Amino acid sequence: MFWATAAVAWAAYALSWFLPVLHIPEGGLFSDIDAGWKAFATTVLGIFSPNKLGWISLFFLGSVLSNVPVLMSPWMLRRVPPARWFIIALAAGFLLNLAWIPLLERIRLLVGYWLWVGSMFVLAVVAIAGRAGAGVPEGPSNLPQRK
Repeated sequence: MFWATAAVAWAAYALSWFLPVLHIPEGGLFSDIDAGWKAFATTVLGIFSPNKLGWISLFFLGSVLSNVPVLMSPWMLRRVPPARWFIIALAAGFLLNLAWIPLLERIRLLVGYWLWVGSMFVLAVVAIAGRAGAGVPEGPSNLPQRK
């Protein structure tokens, strides 16, 4: 069940790169971003845009970097139990990318976005379940003891 669920999340993540991500009703040059890889490229360009300084550039950078734990997940989930930092990175990526919803309030997010962000959530849940299933106690008792 563990690997089947992770495989579904990986398939959803892979599909998200090729499915439509958003539709902007007003039209214009970027009226539709019809593939996840185009949304990724647009976000990477936004990081280096001279007129978008400050928190939005940091948000773009965080959103781009949130793909790293997903790409690492086939190897990290083989570890028993999955590392706590890895679970936190997946969950943080999921939560960070939920911020696109209010930021793009007049823009309709499409299936590619939902598969992308949903795959992060599912992989985080799989990692948490893998940690719990390994019998790793959470909290201070999991820390190395001083002698």
